[in-house]
Amino acid sequence: MSIDEARRASRSFATLDDLVVDAQFQGTGLGTQMFDWLCADLRQRGIARLFLESGIGNEDAHRFFKARGCTPVSVTMLKELDGQEG
Repeated sequence: MSIDEARRASRSFATLDDLVVDAQFQGTGLGTQMFDWLCADLRQRGIARLFLESGIGNEDAHRFFKARGCTPVSVTMLKELDGQEG
């Protein structure tokens, strides 16, 4: 997780880079506990928004985050820059 320290946006925000739960612990509530703790910590710091990305086909993650109040707000696109033209 990273916090926008510059605070140039109209509302303060953080970005969740990854939330990973080992397969043997998935479905136990651990992910929810971590997400809730993170959100509470950010609120305490005065952070108003949390952004995150999830792979386009990762429906399990999409359901997880939607169930916790997250909503899609943008489309993230990628262009590989490994020397190919175009």
